Amino acid sequence: MALHFHPLRVASVERDTEDAVVVRFDAPADGSFAFEPGQYLTLRTELGGQEVRRSYSLCS
Repeated sequence: MALHFHPLRVASVERDTEDAVVVRFDAPADGSFAFEPGQYLTLRTELGGQEVRRSYSLCS
């Protein structure tokens, strides 16, 4: 199964605890980003010319 990444815009970032933040995204309202709590999402970006990927747990 090939990986496919979708562009997402960060809507907000809130400090939850000293070690955790809550990141909210502007996701399409068409249901294409439906999820179950506990699933993971892998985000990627480029930092310093290198691709960086991080996995995050999803919650509602």
